[in-house]
Amino acid sequence: MLYKKNICFLLFTLCVFFVQIGSAQEVTVINQKGTKIKVVNNKVTTSATAPTAPFENDVWFDSSTTPSTIKIYDGTVWLIMEHKGTKGSVFFAGTNGLPKEDNSQLFWDSTNNRFGVGTNSPTNKLEVSGAIGAQGILNSDGTENEPSFRFKDDTNTGMYSPAADEIGFTVGGVEAMKIDEPTTNNTVVIINQTLELQGSLLDTSNSAGTAGQVLSSTATGTSWIDSANGSETKVTAAGINTISGAGTTASPYLITGTEVDGSVTNEINTSVASSANTLTVTDSGGAKSASIVNSNALSIASGAITSTVNGVASTAITLPVADGSETKVTAAGINTISGAGTTASPYLITGTEVDGSVTNEINTSVASSANTLTVTDSGGAKSASIVNSNALSIASGAITSTVNGVASTAITLPVADGSETKVTASGINIISGAGTTASPYLITGTEVDGSVTNEINTSVASSVNTLTVTDSGGAKSASIVNSNALSIASGAITSTVNGVASTAITLPVADGSETKVTAAGINTISGAGTTASPYLITGIEVDGSVTNEINTSVASSVNTLTVTDSGGAKSASIVNSNALSIASGAITSTVNGVASTAITLPVADGSETKVTASGINTISGAGSTASPYLITGREVDGSVTNELQTLSQSTGASGTGDITLSNSGGTVKVVSANANNQITAGTDGGAYLSTVAIVVPKTSNYTLVAADNGKVFTFNSATAVTLTVPTGLTIGFNVSVYQIGSGNVTVSGGATILNRLSRFKTAGVSAGIGLVITATNTAHLTGDLKK
Repeated sequence: MLYKKNICFLLFTLCVFFVQIGSAQEVTVINQKGTKIKVVNNKVTTSATAPTAPFENDVWFDSSTTPSTIKIYDGTVWLIMEHKGTKGSVFFAGTNGLPKEDNSQLFWDSTNNRFGVGTNSPTNKLEVSGAIGAQGILNSDGTENEPSFRFKDDTNTGMYSPAADEIGFTVGGVEAMKIDEPTTNNTVVIINQTLELQGSLLDTSNSAGTAGQVLSSTATGTSWIDSANGSETKVTAAGINTISGAGTTASPYLITGTEVDGSVTNEINTSVASSANTLTVTDSGGAKSASIVNSNALSIASGAITSTVNGVASTAITLPVADGSETKVTAAGINTISGAGTTASPYLITGTEVDGSVTNEINTSVASSANTLTVTDSGGAKSASIVNSNALSIASGAITSTVNGVASTAITLPVADGSETKVTASGINIISGAGTTASPYLITGTEVDGSVTNEINTSVASSVNTLTVTDSGGAKSASIVNSNALSIASGAITSTVNGVASTAITLPVADGSETKVTAAGINTISGAGTTASPYLITGIEVDGSVTNEINTSVASSVNTLTVTDSGGAKSASIVNSNALSIASGAITSTVNGVASTAITLPVADGSETKVTASGINTISGAGSTASPYLITGREVDGSVTNELQTLSQSTGASGTGDITLSNSGGTVKVVSANANNQITAGTDGGAYLSTVAIVVPKTSNYTLVAADNGKVFTFNSATAVTLTVPTGLTIGFNVSVYQIGSGNVTVSGGATILNRLSRFKTAGVSAGIGLVITATNTAHLTGDLKK
């Protein structure tokens, strides 16, 4: 039963309780040789003031502090068996191996989760006051608005890595300069903002040049050269143009063109204008308009969306990506949740057992019979019906049985040959044959009236949508239901009536001659307008030149179009419209009224966050808003309270009393004590524990074991002996040691032995010492010791 599992703990608790009732005392006992020796019956006291007249190794729970402080008496003073420090201090081992703190140099801010080195008021996750020495720092890449290397009071100014083999320098969240290596051993420095030089600019030969010179690129570097004055540019004239001047600033080239028709303005474009998707150019001959052809495309790659208009791609914008933390998980009952729900910090659902044990509900056996499952644990056996599903299916002549979702091997069914179909005849019919393919049934009917023709139709006639059939019994009519469909493919038309398609007939195709064109003004027309003889429209120039109105160049920059002809250049703004819209989870870019193909944005619904269960937990739901995860901790026996025990204590006169354990199954007596400080375990009274210590005589070296807890060891040896303290002893383990013979007792071992004066050997005959395991693999040694 459960109370037996806790018997050791309860015995220790009762020992402590009843030892407190008495007083510390020194008693005389007789060892195995019949010799009387004195041993100390140590006491454990809980009070706000120090116990009076303590003995060495007495334990005091000082309740004047919160929580209580554990102290042990070393024969002179009370020693604290735990370490406390200043809030936020991080302990380290001092020169003597004991915990030490330096609050101003190592500090943990538990409120804001910050760590300070050289400061006890950190303002960042890790703050170091002083220089840092490192062989290398692996930083994150950072971004333009939050560079990896940035400044405390200016977090959007510093250095970051935009991509592999690139270093970017950003000021105020804007990239001002970038160093790039597009190819191996080819480094490029890109200046994205204004470059201001306050010193000399050196060329490849480290020359700063002279006033007025310009920096020119050579095949292998740069060089300062004299600036051009214009005369090195040679200009020649032809046709209507003549040239004068030297091409310098003082004497610029003057190109004079003589108009053939005597007017220099009638070919000049007087205006250039644009509206959405239309460009209009006007000269003396009027206005001409043309459509502006745009292209617009949206693309998503690596979680970023880019809009490309007329071949120019926009800056990619990173789409919001679900990391799992948007899925909220709550716990109920015995469950608690930690973690953020992300890949780096997934949700961890922990079910805590009410009674502190994860094994007392474990199934000890599972058995099944026909449609019944029986599960047995410490609470007994429980049975439940097994629910099954069974389905038969037939496909391609084979039958399959699927039980509980598991399909059997398909089995081919026997195939009918026709003979299993039974046919009988009556009236005028008789039957022969076996009904198989080789011998089919033959049904023969004998005419009652001796005529086989008087039922034959004598005429069939039809009119629009009506059919009339006539036999010896008269005429019968019925409507004819028709279907009719026309389709055109590859220039041919087909009519399908009642499912029967007609022969395709090629439709007449326009050859261009049906389009009539007339000419006026300077234009004449020839040709027939067909492919073989297209219309030819010939315009005769009034001024004798066909080139002086031709646009010599068309150029565009961002939102500006420039058209140049012999009259000069005209510019006009290109009016664009651009809009992004999101509807039903899809994003569309509309430029100049032309909408791109809608692209569905990735939407997190919570199901991408995966939650698994173990132990007594089960999970249902998909993790989405409509179907959230539900984590259910299911008690094996169906009750969350029937394992709870109630521990109660009753105290009688002279230190007598009982400790009982109660639950839904009843109450049992665990231990009881009588007036002689004897502790009885269980209910039969057959075993008891006295507060008198067990004395173990030794004459040679000895290694302690867990069962030695609380014992007194006497060493009677003429030569030195060693008491070894191994690792693995539980915290609170304690023994007393006395030197009876002339040989000293030295305490050592795998566990760390601590003594304020570094003394680990008994001082001489009748010397007594005490040892307590105060921490994992660590013991404190007190008493009559020497080096």
